[in-house]
Amino acid sequence: MVPSHTTARGGALSSGRSGKESACGVTVLQDDWRVLRRGEDALIVAGTDDPCGPAERKTPAELVEGLDTDKPILVLDHQPRELEALAAAGVDVDLCGHTHDGQMFPGNLTVRLFWENACGYLRVGSMHSIVTSGVGLFGPNMRVATRAEICPITIHFMN
Repeated sequence: MVPSHTTARGGALSSGRSGKESACGVTVLQDDWRVLRRGEDALIVAGTDDPCGPAERKTPAELVEGLDTDKPILVLDHQPRELEALAAAGVDVDLCGHTHDGQMFPGNLTVRLFWENACGYLRVGSMHSIVTSGVGLFGPNMRVATRAEICPITIHFMN
């Protein structure tokens, strides 16, 4: 899990510190990473602080510094920012939310003016950017002309 503007401002998981379990039993990755292993295979999962949060966050290069870029690197990032910098740093997959795909008309039309990848899939260099509209809301408790989604993703890494 990575912090969002909600958790950074005292939400339910704000007591979690990077690499430690929150009160809900979820590991919070705040500019931190973990290696997940299955047999000889390994996947590096990194999480960044939300840019709207109270702390200064690491740059993409700082986040992956010292990591084995021969292993797949998946970044969890609340907002789909810095896509070019993440790709240049050697990240393979960047998973984001935040945009809610505009949440309400006409936001669903204008959100694409503000984000390189406002919702869906975009390839940036050799990196795959996936942004989900999510199931949460911001501001008004409604969605108009957008869909809430839980986005199942299957990733196959090639050697």
